[in-house]
Amino acid sequence: MATVSKAIILVLMLLAGQTQAVGQQAIVYPHVDYYRGFPAFHAGEYRDALRIFEASLRSGMRSTEGRWVDSICYYTMIGECHYHMGDFAKALENYEAAIKLAVIHNNWMLRVEFPAAVEPSASGVRTTINWGKSRRPTTIGRIPDRMGTFQGQTTAENMQAIQSGGIFASPEILPLNVKEIVRSTAVAIRRRSELMGPVCRHDPLTGQLLSALGSRPTLPNHWSQAWISCLLGLAYQSAGKWEQAATELNRSLVVGGQFDHELTALALLELGNLAFAQGQHKTAAEYYSEATFTAAAFDQYDLLAEAFYGGMLTHLIAGKPGLHTPLVPAAAWAQRHSRATQAKLLLSVAESALSGGDAAQAATALNQARQAIGNRDMRNSRIGGRFHYLSALLDFHQGNLASGNKSLTTAMTFFRQSSRWRLQLALADRFFAGGAISQRIAEGLYSELLREPTAADWSKDPIETLVTINTSHRAQLQRWFELALVLRDDAKAIEIADRMRRHRFHSTLPLGGRLLALRWIMEAPEDVLNQAAVLQRQDLLVRYPEYAKLATQAAEIRQQLRALPLQAEDASQKQQQQALFTQFSKLSDRQEMMLSNIALRREPAEMVFPPLMDLKQVQAGMPGDQLILSYVVGSRSITVFAVDKERIASWQLESPGDLPKQVTSLLRSIAVSDRKKTLELSDFKNTTWQQDSARLLARLTNIRDPEVWGRYREVVIVPDGLLWYVPFETLYTGEGSAGRPLISKVPVRYVPTVALANRPGPVAGPQAITGIVAGRMHAGADVQIAARAADEIVGVLPGSQRLTAAPVAPSHLFAANLDRLVVLNELDQNRPPYGWSPLQLDRGTRGADLESWLNLPWHGPAQIVLPGFRSAADTELKGSALGDDIFLPVCALMASGASNVLLSRWPVGGQSTFDLIREYVQELPHTSASEAWRRSVLLAARNPIDPTQEPKLRMVSLTEEVRGTHPFFWASYLLIDNGTRPASSD
Repeated sequence: MATVSKAIILVLMLLAGQTQAVGQQAIVYPHVDYYRGFPAFHAGEYRDALRIFEASLRSGMRSTEGRWVDSICYYTMIGECHYHMGDFAKALENYEAAIKLAVIHNNWMLRVEFPAAVEPSASGVRTTINWGKSRRPTTIGRIPDRMGTFQGQTTAENMQAIQSGGIFASPEILPLNVKEIVRSTAVAIRRRSELMGPVCRHDPLTGQLLSALGSRPTLPNHWSQAWISCLLGLAYQSAGKWEQAATELNRSLVVGGQFDHELTALALLELGNLAFAQGQHKTAAEYYSEATFTAAAFDQYDLLAEAFYGGMLTHLIAGKPGLHTPLVPAAAWAQRHSRATQAKLLLSVAESALSGGDAAQAATALNQARQAIGNRDMRNSRIGGRFHYLSALLDFHQGNLASGNKSLTTAMTFFRQSSRWRLQLALADRFFAGGAISQRIAEGLYSELLREPTAADWSKDPIETLVTINTSHRAQLQRWFELALVLRDDAKAIEIADRMRRHRFHSTLPLGGRLLALRWIMEAPEDVLNQAAVLQRQDLLVRYPEYAKLATQAAEIRQQLRALPLQAEDASQKQQQQALFTQFSKLSDRQEMMLSNIALRREPAEMVFPPLMDLKQVQAGMPGDQLILSYVVGSRSITVFAVDKERIASWQLESPGDLPKQVTSLLRSIAVSDRKKTLELSDFKNTTWQQDSARLLARLTNIRDPEVWGRYREVVIVPDGLLWYVPFETLYTGEGSAGRPLISKVPVRYVPTVALANRPGPVAGPQAITGIVAGRMHAGADVQIAARAADEIVGVLPGSQRLTAAPVAPSHLFAANLDRLVVLNELDQNRPPYGWSPLQLDRGTRGADLESWLNLPWHGPAQIVLPGFRSAADTELKGSALGDDIFLPVCALMASGASNVLLSRWPVGGQSTFDLIREYVQELPHTSASEAWRRSVLLAARNPIDPTQEPKLRMVSLTEEVRGTHPFFWASYLLIDNGTRPASSD
């Protein structure tokens, strides 16, 4: 009886299986609704396509084990929609969902009923291709859209389950579009690798994928192994295993030894990308070209556009003249198949034409692209962003600055939210914070992702690179710095700290410092450039001969202007000067326009200022008796680095939270108070500043023995944050009557970055031209006092002249005539950090502010003296005292050509100031700036103070003599100097 029952059950099982198979014949997975999303997708209507693919996902096949492999297609195409709309985070989320299904169901292809062989296709698509012919001796293969796949359990498995009380699973044959699932898997793996970049190789999912594909889960010795080779090659690429990736991708190119298939174009494209990454541009171009033909044959329009983009890129990098010719007929071909692809190809036509100097053809292509884009979703997609970027490039090429800036702003706004680099940094942060990667791996990722943009970065994707240097990475840089400290790599930590300072400055500049870099490369003296920048200058001058011509003309006019008096009194000379400045201005404007054009192009440009550094090189350039003290202020700690020629030491300050109070107390004890307050005798009798400063010096330097300072010939301070307001030269060494300010022991100077500590810049030579401005150092001060001081400087400094009226040209042009500038005038710093005028005589006018000084002509004064500068120290550090009110203007002045800058943290403004400045500038032609300043301070300390000549002193109450030894009169000044020495110094 039991035997009969089992037989009946077996018959029922077979009938059930037949019923399942017959019942499913009308459904093929992915189901038909899924394919309705592709017309919208290829038309650039990405939101419509997204809705269709999301609906397909909701109706995808499920079982007790979750979603089945058909959902790989839905997730991938949802990801593709988000990718093109620029939402990389959502795109990645869906690609990973697709790949996880491929890993879970890694053996699904073993259940597919494949045809024994592939047959040639009767498709005539290749005959319509109008941009060339393939050189590959292959045929298009025809692989069925529908194959059966066995699901459930076999009869034997079900019988065993019944006998053992297990789960009964009806056998069924489900029809699948196997090649679409495989294609979607390949796209998901490829896109994930593209979006994650170097982070991808450290993601556990990558290892799981390699493991799942490593067993080659399809029929052995079967043509479908080519598909596995493609997927495995892409997985190897995700893991950073380039050689294995290339091997597998080459194996995947044909099935049956002769047939191209649905993954051929993708494999060719990735082989091209691998070759491009290795600098094999000719090989890459061949792969890209072949990929276009196969992509067209299989209606893979996205791959077609990407392959043509790669072809255009290799054409540009190879320096081939004119347009990449296949683009034009390909765009016409694409019009009949995919509006989105047509738009992409037309944009590539525009860029290729612009690179060849054909603005007319570029304008025509952009206009056609605008029509192809229309009001479709792609207007707000990556296609639209690229359209605005190329529109800006064309506008700058044609001299339309306002229109170009508008288009560029639109493009940058979009791509800031659609940046691979930004996503990769966020992923590295997330992996590290979540413990998914080790400290060493995290350090390597930060090193790669926070790198200086390379020539390859600019060549491959200039808009992505522009967005990256225009995006704040302060948090990631801080984490990288802290990681280097944890790994006890002080040298790396110092270098990262310099990058942090550099990034802080660049992030305040147009295009993230890109324009500044080009100005330095094209205009700075060659002896202040590194070899890479010199070679880039040579290449750019060859590639842009018009710029070379303008630069030569501007240099000639500058020499003519320098031969004239700074302020011509003769009418004919004044007329000549005005005419020359007019020409100078026009030439500089044209040069700036050309640089704006070059800045958007695929041109590498070293970020010359502030320079990057290798600490070993810095130490090699240090004198043996020099000490560098560098400070890094973090959110919870302050790190100190002490560097000499042989050693590096580091430590962290204890209880950094009380440092602001200690610094404020010191400033008050040396009589620095509210700027409106006048000082009395009691303020100068107070000697608590000596004890306060001695404690602060020991804390900040870890040096308690005053004799140690005698070992050094110079101390260089690299402040950060609050420490910009600390007058290190004032801090007391020793105790009681034996104590002395640090400057009495050793010269002290400051630099904004460690790399600038001994990085000589432009020199004010023996025939230096010095302009002196005399005005009011305080409201209500007698201007004649400053005027007499200016005349005294003229009397002791050859080549100097007092400037009494606004120059005949904007001061950013006029300053190109000056080697040295002394401004005895209170500065109008109402618009920080760059909205104030260094010259002051033309403040409030166009071209007078510091921001304009950063523009061409690149020749600001090499030496600048600004005793009327104000910082947060002038208000007892009230409000936001983060140091940027000093750091950023100092960087800008040095970026415009200054080698040393003397400015005040708080202006004193009396005769003591004028004496200090006179003694300082008269020594500059003969010795280093730090020695000249030390000499000036030591001389001033011997002199009594005349209270009638000091606006900050309350004369009635001063019944006793006040001497210049008190730091109020000289501690204010901050000497920024990069180690440049005059030619006449020993």
